[in-house]
Amino acid sequence: FGVAMAGTCSWSVSGGGSISAAGLFTAGTSDVVTLTHTVTATDGPVSGTAAITVAVGGWSMYISVPGYFDRADTLTNFPALLVLSNNVGGSGFDYSTLLTTNGCDLRFTDAAGTTNLSYEIESWDPGGASYVWVQVPALPGNGAGGFWATWGDPAATNRLPCTTNGATWSQGYQLVEHFTCTGGTAVADSSPFRRTATITSAAYSWKNPGPSSGCLRMFSGLNDRVDLGTTTNVHLSNGWWTASAWFMNLQPATAARTLFRGNVNDHQVIVKNGSTALGTQTNTTFQQCGTATLSPPNGTWHQVTAVATGGVTRMYVDGVPLGSAGCKSTNDIRCINNYQSGGQKFAEYIDEVRIATAGRSRDWVWAEYMTVASPGSFLQYGAAASVSTPQIDAACNANGCITPAGSVETPTDRVYVRV
Repeated sequence: FGVAMAGTCSWSVSGGGSISAAGLFTAGTSDVVTLTHTVTATDGPVSGTAAITVAVGGWSMYISVPGYFDRADTLTNFPALLVLSNNVGGSGFDYSTLLTTNGCDLRFTDAAGTTNLSYEIESWDPGGASYVWVQVPALPGNGAGGFWATWGDPAATNRLPCTTNGATWSQGYQLVEHFTCTGGTAVADSSPFRRTATITSAAYSWKNPGPSSGCLRMFSGLNDRVDLGTTTNVHLSNGWWTASAWFMNLQPATAARTLFRGNVNDHQVIVKNGSTALGTQTNTTFQQCGTATLSPPNGTWHQVTAVATGGVTRMYVDGVPLGSAGCKSTNDIRCINNYQSGGQKFAEYIDEVRIATAGRSRDWVWAEYMTVASPGSFLQYGAAASVSTPQIDAACNANGCITPAGSVETPTDRVYVRV
């Protein structure tokens, strides 16, 4: 490599960063794009240069899940809700460090940083709160679960397929409705099946926020409902299913109140006419789930979950098991928030409707409630830190050269260059 240099060299750098008398280069902390810095070593009349390319990888933040602790089950591929905002949880996260205005440069990996995770951006608001669902591969019951969020990498600003194809909801989900404020009568489905339901109501409005970023208010009367129709209704023929929804302002007890109803038979979740008894109804037979009742005060959000396994239906309210009935539906779910012909409206507001052909465990139901009810305590945000990966490209000239020998020390981004 040209003429060898002898003795002690003097070092200089152009293009940003700094270099010590010993030849220790440190990338500039303000670098936000890929930059090339030229390092020069001089020994009397002989000098050599090397181009040091600092490929900035943006920012990273570790997100732990301490809220899922003292539980028996390890949850697999669980969708957890992130509610991002500037300095969320004291993390230092800032929207200004993203390279896109819609969050497309967000990426998530497992705790080891080696496996990419599916995620869905429910809504994005750089001026406030953004709601993002991340499919966490494993949540151990001791609170030790976690994953990485990264953003700001110039090489990763494209929208990933997982944000729109339902991959985040692959764990048995047949229907996932966030009721994000989109207007119109169509209700989008985030599950892999991409079903479209229709609002049947003479007076309704999309509200923001609900338990998540949006919710649906229907206030025209007892016939208000969300209808999947007879071609995209969810079939329950395998006999193992879970159906849940958030609601506010339960209808008065002047009629039965149906949350989920089949096309011809079965009310998967119903509050009995003239009563507060909460249960399920196959054909015309109502069975209360143990001693479960439902009569929350208006103005408060609550979640109801029904889980069918074996020959029973178990009922949960706000993640707490209330009892079971010795029957279950094996037909279908067509209507949400009412009977398919109307007259049995459940509540004025609904949000976060989910149907899965899987019988969720008690711990899954509890975690699904907590990640929405208290996302700030279910998750914990670590410090947002800048990430860069320096690389060396050797350059020789007639007088000498700099050999790209040394090491990269993360996260301080230092590179040793020898002559």
